[in-house]
Amino acid sequence: MKKTKLAFLFLFPALLTSCLDMGNADDVRPIIEPPETILLKKDSLTSGRHYGITIGQTAARAYPAAQFLKDSLKVDYLNLVANYVSNYDGFEMRLPLYSYMTFDEKNGTEQGVQLWFENKKLKSIYLNSGKRLGQWPENLHASEAVREGDNSEQAAGKLHKLQKDSRYKSRFEHAMLGVKTLAEPYDPAMDSNPEWYFAHTIDDHHFNVVHVHFREGIVSHILVNHMKTF
Repeated sequence: MKKTKLAFLFLFPALLTSCLDMGNADDVRPIIEPPETILLKKDSLTSGRHYGITIGQTAARAYPAAQFLKDSLKVDYLNLVANYVSNYDGFEMRLPLYSYMTFDEKNGTEQGVQLWFENKKLKSIYLNSGKRLGQWPENLHASEAVREGDNSEQAAGKLHKLQKDSRYKSRFEHAMLGVKTLAEPYDPAMDSNPEWYFAHTIDDHHFNVVHVHFREGIVSHILVNHMKTF
């Protein structure tokens, strides 16, 4: 069987946990190559009920089932595909439902911004280049900038204003809320997501990556990748 590197897609839940658990910026840890991983098999599920989610149900009804994964499989987050932000009206209500937001110019740059939240507080701010910031934008007055330690509502209010500012407007051309906190209520904007995915551990050497696919807001199929690490 052909061996493959563990892609970012599969590492994302682990990376998320790592980022959310980071201490201060001086706590520098060595970069370790991910373990060698192979795909054992794929299951494409097109009918029935799996992981509590029923093929054919709406995203809004599938979400409460996904929330049970928090207890059954220790899954705390859903990774969302194409969960774009284009309207910032009411953003103070929406942002607290998430743990991760990213925004950048349409074509992607090293100056793109990644915001990580924990317990509804802004834990860290990174640029795509890997640089960690105490606030963004760096040259703005502290009261107007998004800062580490802001609660989600404060950060949302500041982002609402910043995306209207001509100096920063281009930075919000491609904005997404990528990681949904399962402990928080459903976001109606998730009705339009084409895919949710999460990973869960089987044992020390096996884990599954589960992709829940939607068509027009309805669960169309579930793809399960069975993985093994060495």
